[in-house]
Amino acid sequence: MKSMKFITKPIFLAKVSFFIVYAAASVLLPFIALYYQQRGFSGREIGLLASIAPIMTMVGTAVWGGLADATQRHKQLFILAIAGSIIAVALIPAAQSFLVLSLVIALHAFCFMSLIPLYDNSALEILGDRSEKYGQIRLWGSIGWGAGAPLIGPLVEQLGLQWTFYGHAGLMLIGLLIALPLPVAQKSGGGGFGSGLRSLLQDSRWHLFLLIIFVAGFGDAVIRNYWFLYLKDLETSSILMGLSLTIGTVSELIVLVYSGQLLKGLGARKLLVVAVLAQIFRLLAWSFISHPYAALSMHLLNGLTFGALWIAGVAYAKEIAPAGLTATAQGLLSSVYFGLSSVVGALVGGLLYEQVGSWEMFRWTGIAMIVGLLIYTFANVTAVKPAAKQPVKLS
Repeated sequence: MKSMKFITKPIFLAKVSFFIVYAAASVLLPFIALYYQQRGFSGREIGLLASIAPIMTMVGTAVWGGLADATQRHKQLFILAIAGSIIAVALIPAAQSFLVLSLVIALHAFCFMSLIPLYDNSALEILGDRSEKYGQIRLWGSIGWGAGAPLIGPLVEQLGLQWTFYGHAGLMLIGLLIALPLPVAQKSGGGGFGSGLRSLLQDSRWHLFLLIIFVAGFGDAVIRNYWFLYLKDLETSSILMGLSLTIGTVSELIVLVYSGQLLKGLGARKLLVVAVLAQIFRLLAWSFISHPYAALSMHLLNGLTFGALWIAGVAYAKEIAPAGLTATAQGLLSSVYFGLSSVVGALVGGLLYEQVGSWEMFRWTGIAMIVGLLIYTFANVTAVKPAAKQPVKLS
């Protein structure tokens, strides 16, 4: 009975933490461009501000994860990142110039986006050898994402956009209180952090893993940034645009509920490939669709294209990481998916949208993903299998 209680409490705290941090994200991120516009910034300035988050994600998630593993101060860094995000978002309304606002936005992204791999690492540590149940914790993040924006929306409409900052800071303060008893520390292995990091970066499985994550993240970034523009080209109503987010979230929740069975049945690597294939199919289908309802029906695949991909990515990153470097591995996963591929996808998607329109943009993105998947498959077949990894102890 005592062991059951010991296991249940951390899992409950992890679920609440995921709900809070993703609700905090949805309270702020969808509205931030409107705030930039309200401040009177030009389209070019808004684009520059929007590009800060993925760039800082690319840097920050890898830095925080590596620091946590190198110093073995996971809990302290976890709390510092939450506190930093609260301070940064509180400073946004006070930033008077474009330069100061850019620095504050960079600080917030550096702290807040680093929390994703730290939360993932914490959940995996809590689950231990039951990591296939990660999806049952992660689904509370999706619920939080779906709940946050509708809750803050009426306040924003009545009292102004500054309530997105108040709401975000308030939720993160709750997240900070929950993080205090949340198990975050990681077991150490048997050698030095440097040797473990070299082992990770020299592992051909890791190179291939980051390749397919980049391919998937590239396609997702194009969709994430230009999905509403595509729906506008289809003359879709605002109500249906909002409904599309609900459809995507519900399909994601369904997949996350059954994520344990998917991981057991297919394994992480095959599930990654299935997710990329689903993304390719969806992109190519949209490139031929001319009716809003048909486009929305394809959005039901969001559960596979992101939900399944993410739980497979988190599981595989843990599987191939040397002992003691799982936070580093999760940081690199987020760095590539939410950082590097997001920047490339946003830039390439913008060029394609401007030159050939939304239909052709999706078609060429799908073709590019096919090329990437073929390169991944060929490299997987020809790759030399690495020697069995040795445990690594962190001093």
